[in-house]
Amino acid sequence: MNYLINGTSSIVGNNIAKFIIQKKKFIYCYYNKIKPKNLKSNYSLLKKNNFEKIYSINKKVDCLVFCAIDKSKNYTYKNITFLKKLCNFIKLKKIDKVIYISTMAVYGVPKKTFISEKTRPRLLGKYGKIKLKQEKILKQLSINSHCQVTVLRLPGVAGKKRTGIFLSNILDKVKKNEILSYKNPKANFNNLIYEKDLAEIVYKISKNKKKYKFEVFNLGSTKPILLRSVVKRIRKHFNHSNSVIETNRNGKSFVVDTKKFEKTYFKLKSTSNSLNNFIKCNS
Repeated sequence: MNYLINGTSSIVGNNIAKFIIQKKKFIYCYYNKIKPKNLKSNYSLLKKNNFEKIYSINKKVDCLVFCAIDKSKNYTYKNITFLKKLCNFIKLKKIDKVIYISTMAVYGVPKKTFISEKTRPRLLGKYGKIKLKQEKILKQLSINSHCQVTVLRLPGVAGKKRTGIFLSNILDKVKKNEILSYKNPKANFNNLIYEKDLAEIVYKISKNKKKYKFEVFNLGSTKPILLRSVVKRIRKHFNHSNSVIETNRNGKSFVVDTKKFEKTYFKLKSTSNSLNNFIKCNS
């Protein structure tokens, strides 16, 4: 089985590519700016792509994993036009499966505290709007071709050297023993997935024999735990001794509903397990 993955210089795309290489499967690794040196192997071919030219391949590709995002001009520049070109490429090359890495940002600011795939988007930002629009384009692809499309809406992806997610921000302050301030300590939390678990999930989905043409799945961790417990565990492991300020905020935090994915595929890791892996890889 051969793969093509774009966005392999991103943390998500890079981890997925590494996992597939370890399985000794051939993979085209496309990147935009920074060449990922850790993906060189007998099973990989690294190529640069700038969201303009379509891919050049000489092997049959069975599964395309879409991780790339162009952030220029507030996400509005090349993402949609490139994906439309890519859909024609997928049909031309008769690629059987597409796994699209989406985001919980497609829900925007939800009113509900329990987010399922049926939750209506509300107050979307630019990033969420672009990702949702790309999902709709891929749904049309699945209708107009033989290709199976699986959309994975990701929570915060926890791992090493992550930035911009809640856990990484907490970890940074804890390691520096700075004053720690966070909101909603009594909220339930499962809005994370460990980066290596995600890579394994994508690989398993790529080998599925399900009959669906297009499906959307939320990913996260099972068995939510209190946010206060999450912060406490991180502080304890790294011996944080400075002050902690807990505040409640206006608006609601939410729990990710992963039942649809687990019913279709398999059980996901618990929040506690994902958190422990995050702590361990950053120790």
